[in-house]
Amino acid sequence: MSTNAEVISRGSRVLLQNYKQQPVVIDRGQGVWVWDVEGRKYLDLIAGIATNALGHCHPEVVAVVKAQMDKVWHTANGVWTEPQIALAEKLTRVSGLDRVFFCNSGAE
Repeated sequence: MSTNAEVISRGSRVLLQNYKQQPVVIDRGQGVWVWDVEGRKYLDLIAGIATNALGHCHPEVVAVVKAQMDKVWHTANGVWTEPQIALAEKLTRVSGLDRVFFCNSGAE
């Protein structure tokens, strides 16, 4: 088993240090919890900078993602996909808005 310090030492040699990283190496997650490489459990209050709003490794989410990955992993907004349209239909229905715009960051 590696320690946090050992993994961080390796990473410090090869990764650009453009963020102030915490002295912990996350190894796995389940729901709202994450564990480091030394087995310590943490409440994940960051949620992958808000990208893991549903938590980590929920079985239903994992199953849906795996099923989609068996078809196609990613496309750009320059083409149509039925799942994209189905989600847009659902979002417009529940929000009362006419249209949605999917983007991959705050820059759009």
